Amino acid sequence: MSFQTSQMGHSDASAPNSDVEFSLITTIRYDPELKVVCWNDASPWQLFPFHLERLRDSASRIGWDVAYHALSGEDGETLFRSVCIEAVTKHQTTEDDPVAVRVLLDKGGNLSTTTFSYERRLHDPISLWHMNPLTDPIPHPTALFQILLDTEQTLSSVFTCNKTSHRVHYESARRRAGILDRRDQKEVLLFNEHDEVTECSITNVYFWRDESWITPRTRSGCLPGVARRWALEHGHAKEGVIRREDVQDGELVLISNGLYIAQIGRVDLLQRLNYEP
Repeated sequence: MSFQTSQMGHSDASAPNSDVEFSLITTIRYDPELKVVCWNDASPWQLFPFHLERLRDSASRIGWDVAYHALSGEDGETLFRSVCIEAVTKHQTTEDDPVAVRVLLDKGGNLSTTTFSYERRLHDPISLWHMNPLTDPIPHPTALFQILLDTEQTLSSVFTCNKTSHRVHYESARRRAGILDRRDQKEVLLFNEHDEVTECSITNVYFWRDESWITPRTRSGCLPGVARRWALEHGHAKEGVIRREDVQDGELVLISNGLYIAQIGRVDLLQRLNYEP
């Protein structure tokens, strides 16, 4: 089995093609229930600082100076927070409603939002990070995601290393896997031009290797997700190299994104039509 750990680092992806119009995006979870969990600093906004910092970092990396300065310092944080609060206020029907806020940042430093409702998941995200998938029982088996392996490479680029509105590569992978609805409990596992696993289409991914959760290294071209950053900084996961040929049918993996700190899935290399968790 080809496996090694590595240090965190940025991909060498170049600046974006000027012919492609896009915005930087981040999707942040607002949920009053988050105020009582110890890992989120008593805030209803999940990993709020990480979302803001990722937008700033991406703007700086691709040379969007105006956008970077718009979100810099206390004024930038105040602007970002006020835009998010306004979006939630307009969306909610009751104060307890969880809301997903998708924030878009354009090259000129302008922020816009869209919102949508989502369901709270059954899994306790913290307990999943402490689970040994080889020995521990699967919590809430009906909540398992079916993880399918893509049939084509996804080339690493500025659009895989930064979260943007240009998502044709992810949409193509989902179509190849037959994932037509974001509500489906399915994900597609991507790999790059070197046959390194990178991520899934809307989540980062973690494999159980050598008694640890391992997520593909940043240099693979994966998106540096906010939940991924949280897991790495808190010692719940390490970076490493996972090759396509080392992915095992039936193995359990964790997936994460800005809405969910952790969910569990099972790899299905055979793309079973009548999949049952």
